[in-house]
Amino acid sequence: MRTSNRSRTAETTASERFFCVNNLHIYYEERRIVQGISFDTDEGEILALLGRNGADRISTLTTIARLSNLEFKSSEIWFAGKPMDNNEACQAEHAGI
Repeated sequence: MRTSNRSRTAETTASERFFCVNNLHIYYEERRIVQGISFDTDEGEILALLGRNGADRISTLTTIARLSNLEFKSSEIWFAGKPMDNNEACQAEHAGI
């Protein structure tokens, strides 16, 4: 997966993006199922996750929204300028994820 095609400047940080996922690694028990996904969007943009069957698109989205029992490590998740790395499902939902 690659980051959006707009150019990033050195001054742009994850907290300045509307929604940013950086270096997401998802695990089920000891097994890593997603490795190093990064993407970001500005407010009003649309992002699509594409891939073949079994590419763990749904696992990625449900983990970000905290709707699964999968865990993630070594990642940053920002939404509307606020870190969402350690939020529970109800907090992610309340924030709008």
